[in-house]
Amino acid sequence: MKRSTIDFWVGIFVVIGLACIVFLSLKVANITSFSSNSNGTYTLYAKFS
Repeated sequence: MKRSTIDFWVGIFVVIGLACIVFLSLKVANITSFSSNSNGTYTLYAKFS
């Protein structure tokens, strides 16, 4: 019983670690598949008087 609990938590940490690696890889590659803008950026204009 104790062995299966340890295996469960190890599996959870492995899944979280893989999700983090995928997330960071997409951030480094600058892939924005969920953006509504075509190029993924916003242009901001400000006028200070």
